[in-house]
Amino acid sequence: MRRIWLGLASLLLVGWMAIVPAPADDYPARPIQLIIPYPPGGSDVLSRRFAQAFSESMGQQFLVVNRPGASTMLASEMVAAAKPDGYTLYVAAPHELAANVSLFKTVGYNALTDLTPISVMAFIPYFLLANPSFPPHTPQELVAYLKAHPGQVAIGTFGVGSQTDLDARLIEASAGVQLSRIPYTGGAPALTALMGNEVQLGITTLLPSYSMVKGGMLRPIAIMADQRFSEFPDVPTLKECGIDVSDGARLALVGPKGLPRPIVDRLHAEVLKALARPDLQDYFRSQAVVPVGNTPEEFAASLAADTRRWADVIARMGIPKQ
Repeated sequence: MRRIWLGLASLLLVGWMAIVPAPADDYPARPIQLIIPYPPGGSDVLSRRFAQAFSESMGQQFLVVNRPGASTMLASEMVAAAKPDGYTLYVAAPHELAANVSLFKTVGYNALTDLTPISVMAFIPYFLLANPSFPPHTPQELVAYLKAHPGQVAIGTFGVGSQTDLDARLIEASAGVQLSRIPYTGGAPALTALMGNEVQLGITTLLPSYSMVKGGMLRPIAIMADQRFSEFPDVPTLKECGIDVSDGARLALVGPKGLPRPIVDRLHAEVLKALARPDLQDYFRSQAVVPVGNTPEEFAASLAADTRRWADVIARMGIPKQ
């Protein structure tokens, strides 16, 4: 009799599991919190476009929460500690996820094990911008000026150890010059400082700076990409001018560790759906944005590779941990 009851219980359990919906069947059932590691009005412009696209497609509001500071570690720690139910997501900067472990003595999460990679959504090349009053107009003129004024030209970065900070160091090393690197908490304050001539140079994408460049409030000296951008055909690449630095920002969708695979797959599908929207594609072309949309496995592999690469670069540059 006991075996009969156990058998019946097993059959009932199997039947119950067959009719219980998968975790993603009713997802999302309430608004989703989308963490952005930068201040509003700067580097979060594209993230908010994705949030709007997700909201329209998934029928739930995406509540954008800006959590800047500590080279994106405050935002990363917040997401790593969140419940893995799909209601706290993160538009991460893969560079900082990869590099912070080599830059800081204390990092309150392991980017490779404490987060769930979903997809790298986009790549946006950096531009080297100048205040209009700054004399050099070309990379060659810039290098000559910097060599004549070592350490006297200030460049704004998104914080010590940020991607723009490391890129400024790479420019120094490649061109044989010395800059004064001034850290800010993100793109918006760095651009404000550049327009106010508090700093003379800045590294950023066109996303927060396009109107300023078009309006003459900022002047592009070079694009930090492998080829010129059609919107600014007269702006050379750094590589054309002998400065071997090519880089840009990446936006990636990430969740907490243990995010159920059905939810991961649903969110990856939503990324691909957003990238296919004609309005977003038009916006991408105007802002030099390259859509990506890779798989969770491809994202995880690239993050591991970047972690190794930046560890090597930071060691070779002799940057001590903070």
